[in-house]
Amino acid sequence: MDLGLPSGTKWACCNVGASKPEDYGGYYSWGETETKSIYRSGTYSYGNDNDLESYQNLGNNIAGSKYDVAFMKWGGSWRMPSLDQIDELLDNCSHEWLRIDGVNGYLVTGQNGHSIFLPATGQHWSDELKKNGEQGYYWSSSVYPKYVWKAYIYTLVLIGLVGYEFFFWGTCLRMFCSACLSVIPVLAFVINVKRVCLKPNYLTFDTPHFLRFDIIDLPIILRKGIFSNGDG
Repeated sequence: MDLGLPSGTKWACCNVGASKPEDYGGYYSWGETETKSIYRSGTYSYGNDNDLESYQNLGNNIAGSKYDVAFMKWGGSWRMPSLDQIDELLDNCSHEWLRIDGVNGYLVTGQNGHSIFLPATGQHWSDELKKNGEQGYYWSSSVYPKYVWKAYIYTLVLIGLVGYEFFFWGTCLRMFCSACLSVIPVLAFVINVKRVCLKPNYLTFDTPHFLRFDIIDLPIILRKGIFSNGDG
């Protein structure tokens, strides 16, 4: 989704593992690419709180690496957002708390009028999902420099707040695409509406000469009046 951001960054309309904007999707520990049933220090793949020296250095920014769940799941130019990209979203978009199909979250609207919906996903601690419907947390790809066991998060507790969290917490993720070109108008032959939301891999360019078109999950997700076509 093109939100008219200065960098040209486009944000996905759904979380990793979600099939529509209001779905929470999967919960991941930072640097891991699979969901699990228990999220705590002892189940984290790259270190343990009982021995801080055990934490592996995955890099200051894991975007585009084998530790980036967005890249590993969706490929192409899709990445976890860095702290800078989250700051850009906060600085250039409005946030409105609302409820869509029974799901609480924030409608994030760019200066061009296009929007994405971020559901209040809560977080997984151990085997329990906490604060869903009340608060939301989204991983960044950036390590919090003061502690070797925490990464920055985009929080829906207080809009405008970027926090940090232990790597092993189960947290959702909304990815971005820095090199996606606009979706072409062939959608007009599928359904005649002015506003649609596209899940990545439906109809996007990964490179200037390669068209990826996957209609397995059609019909296309529709949220009339919220998500815009032609730029996602």
